[in-house]
Amino acid sequence: MSANGGNVQSMLNIGADYWRGEGVDKDLVKGYMWLDLVRFYTQSESANRRLKYRARGALDEISKEMSSDAIAQAQALSRQWDSDNRAKVRGAPKY
Repeated sequence: MSANGGNVQSMLNIGADYWRGEGVDKDLVKGYMWLDLVRFYTQSESANRRLKYRARGALDEISKEMSSDAIAQAQALSRQWDSDNRAKVRGAPKY
């Protein structure tokens, strides 16, 4: 709920949970989607530098377990979530 509400730390947590299958069924596409959103929303905020680098490292690792089609699917989901929910995310980039 918190991730869907725009909390970036929660997005990182649920992304890692889906990646590892901790508390939820393992789903690499959903994990990548949430981690990609963290990477995007923290790209310009120095206050979230720790989150940014954790997300980038996790994306590097999770992508090793995914096909290029699965990554493309996750990126499409990430873009759609951003389009539908950007206003919820504190400090979201204004494009």
